[in-house]
Amino acid sequence: MWHHREVSLPNGYILYVDDFSWIEHPSQTAKAVHDVGELDIQGDIVFGTRWDSWDEEFLGYFILDTQLQVVWYTRDENEWVEKLNEMGIKEPKVRWPGLFFNGYPLWLLVILMSILLPVILLTIWILRQFILEERQLYQDRFDRL
Repeated sequence: MWHHREVSLPNGYILYVDDFSWIEHPSQTAKAVHDVGELDIQGDIVFGTRWDSWDEEFLGYFILDTQLQVVWYTRDENEWVEKLNEMGIKEPKVRWPGLFFNGYPLWLLVILMSILLPVILLTIWILRQFILEERQLYQDRFDRL
């Protein structure tokens, strides 16, 4: 079965993350943006890079206005940055849509690790003690023979 992760975007759009990523809107039959690489969201605007999913060739940049349902493409980074600046977006910082992209901030990982790490270490210590005791019991039985 085919599994992918879904990331909610503004105005009902969805980013599907798998071996390659794409953006769709449930009311549209065609994909809004194919081969999404890295991206960011500011307000109703989703913008980022596109990469060929098979040979990892750079395809260009995109800007999706989710309110107007319009996608704009270019291969020129300066043109892309200029268009984003016109839309009020300064210094675009795109990133891969991984675990912390939507709803999982870094502080959550720090809290989870601060809880899990001591539990894991305590479990290892308890198991080690148990194994050492078993080994000693075995050695005592062997010595009595």
